[in-house]
Amino acid sequence: MQFGLQFGSPGTIDFIQYWSAFKAVMDGGNPYDPEVLRGVQLLVGHDGAVAVLPIMMWTPPWILVVLSPILWAGFSTAALLWICCNIAMVGASGLLVWGLHAQRQMPMYALALSAAWFFPWWEALVWGQISILLLLGIAGTYWAWERGHDAWAGVFLALLTLKPHLFYLVFVFLGWLIIRDGRYRIIWYAGIAWCALAFGVVAMRPSLLLEWLQVIVHRDEGLAAVDVLEWKSANLPTLLRSAAQALTGSVPFWPMVWVPLIATLGLMVWLAKSAQRLSVQRHLVPILALSLFTSPYGWKFDHSALMIGQVLLIGAVVNGRGSPAGRRATVIGLIFVQVVGVAQAFTAYESQFYYLWVPAAMILVWVYATSQGLIDDPCRPACHRA
Repeated sequence: MQFGLQFGSPGTIDFIQYWSAFKAVMDGGNPYDPEVLRGVQLLVGHDGAVAVLPIMMWTPPWILVVLSPILWAGFSTAALLWICCNIAMVGASGLLVWGLHAQRQMPMYALALSAAWFFPWWEALVWGQISILLLLGIAGTYWAWERGHDAWAGVFLALLTLKPHLFYLVFVFLGWLIIRDGRYRIIWYAGIAWCALAFGVVAMRPSLLLEWLQVIVHRDEGLAAVDVLEWKSANLPTLLRSAAQALTGSVPFWPMVWVPLIATLGLMVWLAKSAQRLSVQRHLVPILALSLFTSPYGWKFDHSALMIGQVLLIGAVVNGRGSPAGRRATVIGLIFVQVVGVAQAFTAYESQFYYLWVPAAMILVWVYATSQGLIDDPCRPACHRA
């Protein structure tokens, strides 16, 4: 009996793209070539549609370096190991931010509930996606920033480059704070970490970075079952593109560029006006949610990164911050988001696109909680300097 999970089981559908890409590289092939991936994926039972088009990997090639300890195993074993690693990363992400600003002993059962009851990471687990790894990246960045560990902040930030389009506003925000507070070592360590990943990519296959860039440039040439530009993902650009399609009959590209651009410019204006009042504790989560909401594309499992917001808010409630009414309303708001999100999966609105409301809802809950005194930064910027 083979140990592990067969293709088609929970945790394998998207995971096969990373595993087959790694095997292709190890065999001397191009992991961004659909013909190469098709041959590998057929070997592990992905027949059906793969006979025409395989599950493509669009992620930057350094994901293969990060996951290489797991991807060396056979598919069934690797898929099971990846599920176990994801569950461990959820726990680690919660622990990194739980109690970071506590003024009293905080019960671990509250952490367990706030981390476990967050449906986007369930989705990531079922698909075998890397979104929980990105959750660890943002949680680690938050922890390292608040603790003044610039080296670790840089390392965790490097992880977010696996899907940089999701975190583009986070990069702008943290870059602004780095300049304001003079914490340039974070950039230095992030560069070192990324260069180490790039070195690993080149060591695997010297042409791999170029092959990735080529497939990104030519992404609309029938490489995937659904054209990338026609993805119905869970964000504002997709809403605008769908509305334009309903009116004109064609799907425009401009929302994928102009929405992030306008959001970036708006954030920079706000940062300039609020420079000395900004803090990671108070502002990272809503900026993260805005980044996910306005990114060129992103799926509901990518909302896993917002789990740190829920953990921080429940931590503030348990810590006794704010008014009793504010704490009750915040918990009700968080429960509402999770219950509606889970219930939605059993309705006609269960497709990815209809979950674009989740980041917006998290922003509203966070802003309300902040207004009620649950989230506050008593420390001035200088307190966090290394």
